[in-house]
Amino acid sequence: MAEPTPGQKRERLAVLYALSVIAGAAFPRGAYLLLWPSRLGPRATLLYLAARFAEGMVVRAFLVPRLLRWGERMQAERAALTDSLGREPTDDEWHDWLDGRA
Repeated sequence: MAEPTPGQKRERLAVLYALSVIAGAAFPRGAYLLLWPSRLGPRATLLYLAARFAEGMVVRAFLVPRLLRWGERMQAERAALTDSLGREPTDDEWHDWLDGRA
């Protein structure tokens, strides 16, 4: 997919801003609830940012490598099934094979 031009980025941003203004006007209580970080004090803001940073680091350090290993294992198992069948398996065959090994 091609990278959007600066004009397309501006247009997309303007549309998102207009939608958020309309949604905020239509649902003021929802907008108030969603914008709670803007009412935090400086210490709470720093604590919030530190917690979000730590969450991102945990995801990047533990979850992403685990998901990558799982994806590689699934590709290897699909390749093994393809070799045993001599052709690409259908979705039903693939799901049945996954259910049978569990």
